[in-house]
Amino acid sequence: MTNKGGRPKLHGVDEYFLPAPGNGFAVNRVTCNLCSKSMAKHTSKQLRHLRTQCKPYQDLHEAMHARQPLIDSKLKSISKSSKHALDRQAAIATFTSGKPYSLYEDSETVKLLQMLNPAYKPPDGNRIASFLDPVYQEYRQRVKDLLDEAPYLNVIVDASEDISSNRIMNISIEIPNSVAFYWTTIDTNDRDHAALTTLSLIKPALVDIFGDDFSRMNALCTDTCSTMRKLHREMKALPEFSHCLYVLCDSHGLQLLVKDIVESTQWMPVLGKANLLINFFKKAKLQLSRLRVHQQGCYAHRKAFITAAITRWGTQLGAVKSVFDNKEALRAFARDPVVLNGMKKTIVKEEDQDTQSSLKQVISCINDIEFWTNLEMLFKILQPIGAAQASSERDRASLSEVIPRWLSIQASWDALEAAGQDPLIDYAELKRLRKRRFDLQTDDIHYLAFALDPATTNPRHSALTTDIVRRAHKFLEENISGEEYGLVFREFCQFRAREGSLFGPGSRMYKAAPENTPHNQHILDCWRYLHSMNISLAAIAKRVLGALANSVPSERSFSATNYLHNRIRNRLTVNSTNKLTFIYMNSRVLRRLETARETPRQAANDQSWESADLDTLLKLEDDFQDCIVAATSM
Repeated sequence: MTNKGGRPKLHGVDEYFLPAPGNGFAVNRVTCNLCSKSMAKHTSKQLRHLRTQCKPYQDLHEAMHARQPLIDSKLKSISKSSKHALDRQAAIATFTSGKPYSLYEDSETVKLLQMLNPAYKPPDGNRIASFLDPVYQEYRQRVKDLLDEAPYLNVIVDASEDISSNRIMNISIEIPNSVAFYWTTIDTNDRDHAALTTLSLIKPALVDIFGDDFSRMNALCTDTCSTMRKLHREMKALPEFSHCLYVLCDSHGLQLLVKDIVESTQWMPVLGKANLLINFFKKAKLQLSRLRVHQQGCYAHRKAFITAAITRWGTQLGAVKSVFDNKEALRAFARDPVVLNGMKKTIVKEEDQDTQSSLKQVISCINDIEFWTNLEMLFKILQPIGAAQASSERDRASLSEVIPRWLSIQASWDALEAAGQDPLIDYAELKRLRKRRFDLQTDDIHYLAFALDPATTNPRHSALTTDIVRRAHKFLEENISGEEYGLVFREFCQFRAREGSLFGPGSRMYKAAPENTPHNQHILDCWRYLHSMNISLAAIAKRVLGALANSVPSERSFSATNYLHNRIRNRLTVNSTNKLTFIYMNSRVLRRLETARETPRQAANDQSWESADLDTLLKLEDDFQDCIVAATSM
């Protein structure tokens, strides 16, 4: 018996009954087809009989339900809008994680998702790709809204090429002393990367950010090549960009100092031998396996070699250190009887001939005591540069830290010379190389940023020379109009001399930074305080100290581009890769900002500074830094 829509609930009862003989009864009677029970014809009573008394009917009814379940009780379904929302979220998960479009086409992935919802069919690659444009536009608008709120923005530009040899140029935007966003990648095609061409390529993207008013553009940071130096001069000469600050990436400058050292007469052969060892074991897999046996014996674990590349920051120091750290294992390898007997073979496979000839050089190099002495000295020379380079690569790197970083390198070398442990190092040559690269890397703006540090106004501060103050004055002269210059110059002199009502000895400017506040952040906070009091010098100081000292955001963008546009996905166009990179990188930045905004709302632990343990203090310090990021980005 079925109850079709619109029919009364008693419909279909009579199909289970047949008319029965009257046999003297006054009313009509019927007989059940299933159990042969006879009763008066009454539809409600007949239905009650079927449901409560007729066992054959009940068995039949249960069998029908098992064979054909009801739609509303057994079959799960989702609406069109729900399917669209799930597909869209699946696409966002794909884009933000950097996975290929075909992520949900794998049979096991489909099985997993359908276990969660049997009615949901995961999207294929084409369906995922259809969401790229709308998701990109949504993230772009979110980033644009944040950028529009900032009074000033820093622009970072760099050029490179992708996995498909497309010549590209990317632009990143930093909110001063806050977070950096990836903005766009430009396909330069067959156009050269000359200064004026670069300007014509990046200007449309700058218009997208600033409109026709570039007054909010605080600084432009690029690498240190001659083309970018010329770009700075060309843009400075244009009225719409004359107010901008132009900065060379400090990390690039430090890498060039490393290049100057390792290409010098004394140290080029040393790094050459280290590279010989690294490249040999990279190619000779059998010999590498033998070396690893000795690594296990010497260190109880394997140690990898790092290949040096002049364009990869820190790899020269990494290469030297990786060889030096393997000294014991390498010397054990060089006296291994299996290795030594292999050198005596007269008949060698053709594919092993190159390895056989190189092995003799490698053994000779490993057994050279002078090589290890020189390698250790080179490591000591490069180590302070590596530390300075790591510091220069961090987020929100300030211009006020550039000169102290370079001075710290020389201070480390001076201490090494004073110790007298390595007399073979030509310290005069190192000083000359550092001074020459330092002069090329630093501009007047770096000297002003250094001179704006209140700590340098102390007469006992030995690092601040007359030349540094002169270069700081030069920047003020060239970047401030005549009428305003007099006021700014007077305020600068008062600040340096610790004189006047604002810059007297009791001014908060000269107080030490709070324990958990980074020094460069403390300096900027001091000038922000003075800017609220309408001090002209403070307006310049905020801009200079808010400029970014490295081009790391663009370097990260290229790394993300190469991660997304790899050999497996080499058919991606530059335009699609640009959108994927935008979502991939900026989703993480936005998530950091959201987390930072939520952090201050967490309940305090009701614990004093005196009684808090180390873990609590570290957590509070991290929360404080996140609060700074959130506050300065709004």
